[in-house]
Amino acid sequence: LNREIPKPPKRPEEHARTVARADLCEKKTVSSRATRAGSQWRASSAEHFQKGGQRRRRRSLRARRDDTALGARAKRARAAMGKAQEKRDAEAKAAAKKAEKDAKKAALKEARAAKKALKEQIKAEIETQKQPLPEKPEVANAAGWSAGEQRKLDDAIRARAPDLGPVARWAAVKADVPGRSSRACAARFLEVRGNVRAERAWEQACRDVTLANAKLTSLNKAQKDEVAARAKAAYEDKAGSYDADAAAREREAKLKEAKMGRVLKADSGEAADALAAQGVVATYAAPPEKKHRNAKDINVSNLTVSFHGNPLIDAASFSMNWGNRYGFIGRNGSGKSTIMRCIGARAIPIPEAIDIYHLTTEYPPTEETALFAVMKVDAERAAVEKEIDELNDAMGDESLDEEAQTDLTERLTGLYDRLEELDASTAEARATEILTGLGFTVERQQQKTKDFSGGWRMRVALARALFIQPALLLLDEPTNHLDLWAVRWLEELLASEKLSAKTLLFVSHDRTFAENVATSLVELDAGKLYEHAAQRGGASLVDAYLNGKAKRLADERSAASSARSQLEVELAWLARGAKARQTKSTERIARVEVLK
Repeated sequence: LNREIPKPPKRPEEHARTVARADLCEKKTVSSRATRAGSQWRASSAEHFQKGGQRRRRRSLRARRDDTALGARAKRARAAMGKAQEKRDAEAKAAAKKAEKDAKKAALKEARAAKKALKEQIKAEIETQKQPLPEKPEVANAAGWSAGEQRKLDDAIRARAPDLGPVARWAAVKADVPGRSSRACAARFLEVRGNVRAERAWEQACRDVTLANAKLTSLNKAQKDEVAARAKAAYEDKAGSYDADAAAREREAKLKEAKMGRVLKADSGEAADALAAQGVVATYAAPPEKKHRNAKDINVSNLTVSFHGNPLIDAASFSMNWGNRYGFIGRNGSGKSTIMRCIGARAIPIPEAIDIYHLTTEYPPTEETALFAVMKVDAERAAVEKEIDELNDAMGDESLDEEAQTDLTERLTGLYDRLEELDASTAEARATEILTGLGFTVERQQQKTKDFSGGWRMRVALARALFIQPALLLLDEPTNHLDLWAVRWLEELLASEKLSAKTLLFVSHDRTFAENVATSLVELDAGKLYEHAAQRGGASLVDAYLNGKAKRLADERSAASSARSQLEVELAWLARGAKARQTKSTERIARVEVLK
């Protein structure tokens, strides 16, 4: 029963159909296997890509955390290194200053000794060349005339007129001089006249010898030059003061004219170089075109000011229009004073026609009175007169075109106005008015500056700045050393028509002072500059600043909130895994980093 029953043989057509069905089943099996393999490959590829994206994100986050931690550590290290370096620099500077001071003292002592020795040597040589005075001639009196007889003879000669004739005159003289003949009287007269002439000749000879000896005693120009050269050589040999560092310090000292940061017209850039040596560097975009030589506005674009690498202003626009008064405000330590130092040192492009006065320190203690210290503007007057002479000579050049002639005429007009402001005839009255406004009594105006305290010397420096009236005046906390009445007087002066043709930039934390003086407020915040101006018929200047700042902060908060929302969306996308093409995913991840 279990025996296999043989199947009947198939016909040819049935055999062909069976083979075809078997081939079709085999093809379907292969296709289903390929489909299953492709699905598995796609699933494994997606899982691999997702895992790879997660790994890349983890590496990116880890690197970012490492960079952040490294940046924080580096920042702390740089700060610590900067403070330590500043301390070392301060100590080295103090030690170098002390060593230089001691060397100068010793060198001055050596120079004085060399100068004294050379003078003594020259005087010793001169003493050998001096001529002795001639001896006084003896008085001739051959006949032994006494003093009484001589008086009688003199009276008789004066009483007898010479028109009597020689014989009659001497006979009459003989009658008044008993015991003497007329011939003896005439001989005595001639003898006395010879004595007088001899004495006069002796006196003239004494005068000539004295003058010749005096000329020998006084040093001539060659001898004076020799003494000065030997003293200088002794000073340099002892002090060694003319090395490169000392020359740099000397140039820096010269830049601080009157120790108050005076800068006149355009300079050679030494002030900016000295500022850069202290770690303050200003960069800006090149001006689009050369400015007119009489331009009075200041416009700087893409301005960046850094202090030892830390940016105080970053790619900001800075502008100051002629005739405006700007109040410079910002947080303590934000860099306002450093930026004013850049302006005072002309580290940014400033037109040549603008002279700057940057009030930085008090007036030095000297023997000068307060009134004289304020009136001392002879140097600037001489410079203005010299420039006027040069421009007048240039006006005579026939090769100048009409535009150049116009420029020179405008410049001359400004210089003549400046010369009128520096008129010496009204200098004392103007200086007295300014000092009185700042609290100086008549007696105090005549006191020497060395007798004043630092606060009163600061008032002298402020009075000098107001007296000079520069084109651009920079004041850093001008009200710190003033009482209430002086502050009110200063407000009225700065806001008056006397300074309406000048530009003022000041730093002050006094709200009332800033509102009464400034026409605009320039705010330094987070490395950017924002200018606020009061609107006509609207809020006050300070209120306009407060309203503008509140609006700006609200806009910043709104932008931050929008960015935060977009960042949450992008982070959620990252959490799901990047399934798009790798290039687009990389770009989107980069946008996430920007949002963060």
